[in-house]
Amino acid sequence: MGDSMWRGGGPDTTGNDGERPPWNGNYSGDGYEFEHFMMHRHGNGIQLTFFDGSARHARPRALWRLYWHNKFDVTYADKQNANFFPSWMR
Repeated sequence: MGDSMWRGGGPDTTGNDGERPPWNGNYSGDGYEFEHFMMHRHGNGIQLTFFDGSARHARPRALWRLYWHNKFDVTYADKQNANFFPSWMR
């Protein structure tokens, strides 16, 4: 479970869900589900809780390295060009 700007999200790196918001707090609509978590909210990031009972803070860029689901590629961002993340996420 994660802190988000919408009722939830389904992180994915394909199609529109793989888009990075151009600015902090950008909302493109309910179809951009991964974007719902990418914001500087609490200490420049969001709060997350995990099935093992742990909780931690994560900055937007770190979200790309979490195992959101079985098919989520945690190396996807590493395979992109240097401008993959907008300046506010660097």
